[in-house]
Formats: sequence, C-alpha cells, structure tokens
Amino acid sequence: MTSEMFPTVQGHLTKVAKEPSLPLDERLLEEFQAQLTENTDRASVTVLLDQLSAVLPTLQQDPTPVINLVRAAIRPASFRFNDVLSIQPPVDFIAGFNSLSTPLNLATLELLEKATYTASDAAIVAGQRGVVMSLTRLWLSTSETAVAQKALEVIWGLLEIDHQSQSPEDHAPLQGNQNGNTTRGEGQGLVWRRLFNDRDIYEQILSICSLKTVGQPNQPSKRDKTVAQARLMDLVPRVAKLDWGTVSVTRFPDIESNYGIKDGGLVEFTALHMVDFADDLLMHVTLIDFFTELLGMYSSGVFPLSTFTGHLRSMPGPSPSLAFLIRHGLHQRTASFYLEPSKHESIEVTYVYSKAAKYLAIYAACYPDHLLESAPPMVDPLLSRVSQALSVSPNQWLRDTELQHDLHVLASLPRVTLIPSSNNTASALLKVPVKPANGAALRTIATIFHGPEQLQHSNGLPLDALADPNDPTSISSEAAAARLLYFYYLQHHPEFWSQVINTAEIIALKDNALAAISLLSAVITAHWMPLPNESSSNTTAETPATQARRRFLLPTEQQARNLPGFPPGQLAPSGVLAILSSPAVDVVLPYLLRPAQTFSNLVGGRGDVESAAYRVATAKFDLLTLFHRQLSQMVSDGVEGLQDVLTAVRRRLAEGPLAGSSEVGGRVGTLEL
Repeated sequence: MTSEMFPTVQGHLTKVAKEPSLPLDERLLEEFQAQLTENTDRASVTVLLDQLSAVLPTLQQDPTPVINLVRAAIRPASFRFNDVLSIQPPVDFIAGFNSLSTPLNLATLELLEKATYTASDAAIVAGQRGVVMSLTRLWLSTSETAVAQKALEVIWGLLEIDHQSQSPEDHAPLQGNQNGNTTRGEGQGLVWRRLFNDRDIYEQILSICSLKTVGQPNQPSKRDKTVAQARLMDLVPRVAKLDWGTVSVTRFPDIESNYGIKDGGLVEFTALHMVDFADDLLMHVTLIDFFTELLGMYSSGVFPLSTFTGHLRSMPGPSPSLAFLIRHGLHQRTASFYLEPSKHESIEVTYVYSKAAKYLAIYAACYPDHLLESAPPMVDPLLSRVSQALSVSPNQWLRDTELQHDLHVLASLPRVTLIPSSNNTASALLKVPVKPANGAALRTIATIFHGPEQLQHSNGLPLDALADPNDPTSISSEAAAARLLYFYYLQHHPEFWSQVINTAEIIALKDNALAAISLLSAVITAHWMPLPNESSSNTTAETPATQARRRFLLPTEQQARNLPGFPPGQLAPSGVLAILSSPAVDVVLPYLLRPAQTFSNLVGGRGDVESAAYRVATAKFDLLTLFHRQLSQMVSDGVEGLQDVLTAVRRRLAEGPLAGSSEVGGRVGTLEL
C-alpha cells in the first residue's frame, strides 16, 4: 500500500515545491505517514526525505504535516546518522534549532539524535561548533518542556557515547538507552571538549543560567533563567557521575570570575552562585534535589549509584561530591533544615523539610562510616530528631503522610545505631508502631528487619560466618544487627505479629494489607547473621574517628542478652525459624494456611473492591510460595523438624490463590484501626 501511494505523495510535494502557497493535502500525508514502517523501502524513503528537505524552507503555510512526515520517516532504528548526512539539500541543524516551530525543533533534534548511536557519529557532531552551540542554547532557552527534554536526551546521548574510558567498569552495559548504543567509553572525548572546553559555548551556559545577566541583550527573563537553572542541575550530576573532574575544574578563569567561580568549575557555579535560594523557595527545593543527586554519586564520579535499596557499604572516606558539599558548608546547611527546623522560617521548612530528609537518608545509606565518624558528630542529633519526629499520637499515624520522610531517614541509618547500649535504654525503632496500621511504618520495619540486600561482598565472595566485631557498618554487621533488632522490637511489642496479621486480613485497606504481607516476606527472606563470639579486639591506635565508631560496635550474643530491653535465651538464627517460633508461629502459620478472603458476599462486591481482594489474595499466595521455597531449602540443608509444616504448605499451595476463599463481608463495618 505504501509503495502505491509514493507516486501520489511525491507528485503532491512536487506541486507544492513549485507553488509554495498551494495548500498541503493533510489527509494524504497523514494516511501515508501511518503506513511508514521499518520495512518501508529505504530507497523510496531517501527520495522522499530529499523532497521534504527541499519543500520545507519554501512553505508558506503551517509546516507541521511535512515535519511529522519527516519524523515518521526517520523513526526506524535502522535509519542512521550517515543517512541523515546524505539528505539533499543538507539538513540545516542550526536553522532547525533556532526556529520558533516546536515540531521543527523536535524533528531536528530527532535527526541529530541519530548521532548518539556510535562514537564516530558523535565525533562528527563535535566538529560542528555552531550546531553544538545552537543545541545548547535551545536546551536552556526553549519554553517548550518537550523540546528541552529531547535536547537534554540528545546532549546526554552524545556525551555518553563519546565518553573516554578510564577503567574497565566504564564499559559496563548501559541500561535503558533508547538510542541503541550499548556501551560507553568508546569515544575520544571530542563532544566533551566541545561542550566544556569551548570558550564561547561554556560562557553561553553560564550567561544563560546566571541571574547577573538579567536584562542584558539576548538574555532570558529572570523567570526563564530559573527554568534554565533547573535544566542545568539535571545535567551536571549526570556528567559528574562519568567524570567529576569535568565539572569541578576551572577552565576559563577570566570568564568564570565574572560569575563568582573561584576554583570549582561548573559544579561550584551551579551549587553556589547560580540560584538565589533565599528569595526563590521553589529553586531552593530544586537546589537541594541537586545536592542529593551529587551526594548519590557513590564514588569518585566514575560509577553511578545503583537503585537505592537498603544499606550500601561506604567507600573509605568521603567521595569528591560529599567533600565538595562539606567544604562549602552545603552539607550542614541542608541537614539543618531537618535537624533544626525551628531555626528556619516555617514556610521554608514546609517545603524543604522533606527534601532535607531525603538528602540525609541518602547520606546515611551511602556513607555510614562517615556518618559515624563525622566531626562535629551528626549521628546523635539525627537519631534524636528522628525519635522526636516519630513521637506522635496514634491519630497522627493514621493521617500524617509527612511521617514517611522521617521513616525514610530511620530506614536508611546503619542498623547498629538503632541498637540501644547500656547507657541508652530506648531506640528510635520503638517509636514506629504496627497499630494503628500505617503502610509506610510497616515498610520501614520490613526494611530494617530484612537486613542488607545481599549476603556477599561486592566481588561476589561470601561473607565470614560471623559479623566483624570491629566494623559496625559492614554487610555482616548489618545482617547481625537486623536479627538483633527484630527480637528487640518483638520483646517490646509482644502483640506484634497478631497486629500484623490483623492488618493483612483487612483487605478493605488494601495498601496496608499489602504492606503487612511485605513485612512477612521481609522476615521470611531475612538476611541475618549471628553476632560476634568475641568483643572487638582492635589494637590499633585510637583516633577520634575510631573512638566514635567504637560506640556502635556490635555486642556479642552474651552481651546482647544483658542489654536492657532484650529477650533472654537463644535467638532464632534465621527469619524462617523466627516465624516458626513463638509468638509468631501461633498466628502467622495459621494465617498462611487459611484460604484467602474475598468481598464476594457484599452487594456490589465486584469491581474495584473485588480487585483489591484479588490483589491481596495473590500477594498472600506469593508469600506462601516464598515460604515454601525457604522451607524446602532448609530441609534440603538437613534442618530437622520441618517436614510436617512443609507438607501442610504444599497442600495449601495445590489449592491455588482463591480456592476455598472465605467470606469477609461482615468485617467491613467494624474495621479495628
């Protein structure tokens, strides 16, 4: 069908080229556009693009139908940058970027995006100074969000494929790259040098984003400059993750001094001199997000921080980004909005508090060693603030969504900081209730009880059999602390499991029910390890840092029994055995073996409510499957006394998620909160 329409479309475009005022046949072009696919004849597409390129500059009407046809023709991944360069007359990238037409901006960006496939194509773009300069200006200055986002994707794609490899890890596969390039570090760094070492392009970035140039010729308004600032804050952390030196080195002192930069390059400009955070609350919030992105660079700028889950083993000493934030007072300033909110304006705290909490959560998770050793100490004020924030009434736990920020901080702290010592008889963890039910609270408890995400070193080697008594933030210490905290919390909340199961069965409150099931899953699959058999035997010279860490060394099994608030006797070594021990076994095992509940006896019980019941029932069945897998593994490992339980679980699994489901319509009106 497409081949049959080609002559008609080409004939129409020829007429329009000869008589630019002739109306476009939009219906014809749209119908033809819908039929363009990856399998469309390449030679015909080439002829069509040449014709469209010739028609566009002469049109005397809305060019959108023609532009949309161009975008459809180049969309297939097989259409590469050399195909773009072969279009005649040549694509005028600069004119496309300077145009006020949004469709033309997007089409030009999509054409240039083809250069992000290979480093050799990116190098060609780097050689076209005017194109890079116009691209950068469009990215920072356009009022169209879609255009700005696409421009950022193109800039980042060019930088990523052109990045010069500095270590073997730089060649790790890229995740989610929509442009088809599968490795980074292939390039010669030509795009990097063009973007950051070209005097005019570099100054253009600074001048567009600086408030010092407001009112000067060809400069955006103050409002538009704040938009440009946010866009720059989106790019700088990405660049810093690949190469911290690129954004932290002074390049043109005579230019940079005009914008307040001393010796810290683009990151100093962005963090210290660009934003008027005192008079612009929204930009202050954005700035703290920027600090958080910098903080999340879990290395010297080469390795990006993976998806944040649980605790990470910190690198020895602060990363360059953390050192930068500390050196310029940004770390303490940001933390103060969470630690000392009373010292700031209430309206500012309203917007900034949650962002500061997220910043500190990332800091605690990525740099636990630094947190414990920091001077002035931050861990005690942080624990105190979390404990204070969570000391609220039951009604607030029911309604206050802001508590999730404090819970995020709590879940991110090294678990050893939550273990009470002989001088501290309470833990912030005890402030988190299971009744009244709060989904965020249940998920926080689940995170803490589960332990680290994996029980092996980053190089894949297994951990030692016991926790390291000299290292409170190691993976093994985190695993041992998680186990200890479970039994500590259980000792203070003897009705813990009864309340969790009650929440899991109130399917009218779906989110809470699913959170309760996730908590069960976290304990069943917990990564726990025994406490050390002996106390710390560190004989190295004491320093203020090691003295600070010593406060948080793990107790031995015997010492833990003597701590206030801890249960006496032997503690179960694994989550599954903890579930099969009292008091959990009396309520958890019957719950797992009971049929799922539904709302099918209610009037109008289908639809959304029934969907909620199905989701909860499916989650419960998945939990039972997980429990079966863990039991089977333990039986295979020679653990005795589990065969009867395993048989009962297999029997229930054979029935399916909803087999024999019970009716719970009568419970809906008397939900106990």
